[in-house]
Amino acid sequence: MVAYVLSYIAAITFGGAIGISELISRYKDSPINALKTLSAWIYVLINAGASGFALWLIQKTDWLSDLGGKSVDQHLIMQTLVASFGAMAFFRASFFTVRVGTSDIAIGPAGFLQVVLAAADRATDRMRARPRAKSISEIMNNISFAKSQEALPSLCFGLMQNVGSEEIRNFGLIVKDLQNSKMDDAFKSNILGLALLNIVGESVLREAVSVLRKLISDPPRRVVNSLFTLQLIKNGNFAQDADQLLDQCLLITGQAIHSNYRVHLKQTLAAITGMKMDNTEKMMMLSSMIISEFSEEILQYVLKSLPANATVSAL
Repeated sequence: MVAYVLSYIAAITFGGAIGISELISRYKDSPINALKTLSAWIYVLINAGASGFALWLIQKTDWLSDLGGKSVDQHLIMQTLVASFGAMAFFRASFFTVRVGTSDIAIGPAGFLQVVLAAADRATDRMRARPRAKSISEIMNNISFAKSQEALPSLCFGLMQNVGSEEIRNFGLIVKDLQNSKMDDAFKSNILGLALLNIVGESVLREAVSVLRKLISDPPRRVVNSLFTLQLIKNGNFAQDADQLLDQCLLITGQAIHSNYRVHLKQTLAAITGMKMDNTEKMMMLSSMIISEFSEEILQYVLKSLPANATVSAL
């Protein structure tokens, strides 16, 4: 009796391990995050349950039990292995494939497993999107795409030992597309970093950028181009003036009626308000947002309306 119980535990463990290994292999930058979603564990449980069910069927039909010269324990081991790996093969089999648009849909057990796996992928991607974006923004800050497109990948791949030639070739196609793109250099740099992150992981990318930063960085861009604008910003009081400045910018540019846009900017303003910075730093953060969303001319115009800037003259 104990041997039969152990055989089921072994089959279920093998099946679950196969599901786990398949999931973590899909996220090289952070494999453990693939197991932090409900969809992922449903996928693991389906694999584990399939192996356990396959073993039950094998034992109920006495399949493989009539092999001569084998003990009961040897029969159980054989049945357990067949159930574990046979269930894996069955669930990944398809009777035929149907092409829908640009996608190939497997008809059969594999199709069902693909649906669950896709759900696990989406859940993991959504969970990882924000921290990945934050990491890339920090790591690739002021990194020039033109200066880093060859040196940074070469160092990253050199630090790794198991990057395949196919991965390097596909990465080269991504770099080529970026070279031909008309996007801003900062966007290209971030996409380059994301592509490397997917292959080598965050720690390797961070270390490689740290080593090369002096060679592949661009000088930081100026947020404010006018000394007069800078003087107006320094005279502002963030706690008293922030809401008024943003509302006036929205009103002047005709964006006040667009509620979604207004909510987005107000949320950004709330985030700046909650930061542990002094008045000048918060005013600079707010001014940077206004310049990026509107223009420096608009910012300068609304800053002049503040009581503290009533006596300030153009420099």
